Amino acid sequence: MLEKPWPLGYRVSMCNVKLWGVPLLVLIVAALLAGTASAKPPPTIAVMPFRDLTGKAKSHIGEAIREVVASDLKSLSGVRIVERGSLDKILKEMRLQGNLKEVEDDTAAKLGKVVGASVMVIGAYQEESAQIRLTARFVRVETSEVIGSAKVDGTVKQFFRLQDRVTAELLRSSGLPLLAKQVVDGADSRPDLKTMEALDLYGQAAVAETDEQRVVLLSSAVAMDQNFSYAVKDLVALEERMQKYSAEQKRLTDERIESLRKELGSTSDHQKIEATTGQLLRLLQSSRRYNALRREARAYLDGLPAGTPASRLFDDASLMLVSTSMQMRDWDSVLRDGEAFMQRAPSSAFFEPTRQMVVQAIEQKRLMAEGKQKLADFLKEHPAVVTWDLCQLAAVYSSRHQYREAQRLYEACQRSSDKPSIGAMQGILVADMMLGDFAAMKRHIADAEKIDPTAARSMRTSYMVLIPSD
Repeated sequence: MLEKPWPLGYRVSMCNVKLWGVPLLVLIVAALLAGTASAKPPPTIAVMPFRDLTGKAKSHIGEAIREVVASDLKSLSGVRIVERGSLDKILKEMRLQGNLKEVEDDTAAKLGKVVGASVMVIGAYQEESAQIRLTARFVRVETSEVIGSAKVDGTVKQFFRLQDRVTAELLRSSGLPLLAKQVVDGADSRPDLKTMEALDLYGQAAVAETDEQRVVLLSSAVAMDQNFSYAVKDLVALEERMQKYSAEQKRLTDERIESLRKELGSTSDHQKIEATTGQLLRLLQSSRRYNALRREARAYLDGLPAGTPASRLFDDASLMLVSTSMQMRDWDSVLRDGEAFMQRAPSSAFFEPTRQMVVQAIEQKRLMAEGKQKLADFLKEHPAVVTWDLCQLAAVYSSRHQYREAQRLYEACQRSSDKPSIGAMQGILVADMMLGDFAAMKRHIADAEKIDPTAARSMRTSYMVLIPSD
């Protein structure tokens, strides 16, 4: 900083003074900014799981608190966060992961040095009835000293506002008072937390091993508390990532299928045909391309000359064909293809599972046939049933295995209602599934999203794995 002010004449003409063609004022400002930036680099913060002081078994609330604190810090400019995976790996190696004993400050500092943190957050919580206490201390890694601490009390409903106060104190202790003020200024607009169960599910999602598990857990958390913004945000981001993964997987699968089909079309070698066909069928099955799988399996089986001895591929193709028809509720195909297999390969290891699927198909057709008479008897005994609510009437048809009529009645019920019911959508999806009407199932899940997005997300998670991708 200059010790004496510039003379007035120099101040007026400053912009005209140049050094090697660059305005001197620009150089001075740049130097000051550079000095400020280099004087205090942004802190790198690592957040430990918050310890449960009540000792509840298998609680993941501490992981959830850790996640929401880290999430808030990530959203602020001027702060860097150590990723959970980096810290957890070290915690596991030091046998601290899952251990509820207190982490000493010097131990936290050592962990921080390994993961490149400048500040460690060590916290705990205590829940009793509808009250909760959050405590935290902030350790400077370089010196192992506690540079700040926080203790806040309130109701469970106030959880997000309490967490903001902890985060703000952390920022103040780290020399970022403006960011701390930014956090607390928005705290009053925070929604209430409806239930600690939603927070626990969020914590489980944070430590889940697969994206599929995270989707289920986050969906459940959102279903419990639609105002749980952290779970909603994470779920949307995760679903977007999974859509990208799926698109890339589909592209690669398409290329592989096309390559295998070209190989089949360019060879007459029996062993190569067998091997390539097996690869193709397994790829179609794993990618849920059930319609293509049934076509390819039938083409292979129909192309075998009469009297050809059964082979491993014959067994595999037959079982895939029957089980896929079972998945798609095509009972007639199960009976036809299953019986053909049993006649031709009575000694196969797949004979018994195929027989069981045939028996199930027979039972389903029997229930549907008997259901017609049971429905007729019911309507005769209860003539006023036609005046019932259409959704109730649809449930009567569905319980007698008359799924096509149930589907039609459910649709009519939803069209005629001023307020369509998400419960009725559950009923219609069951009818869709039992009919193997997967196009209708996709349409009805989309309809459910207009009624209750949270419930529809859960439906999509449950049912989409059953729907053929082709």
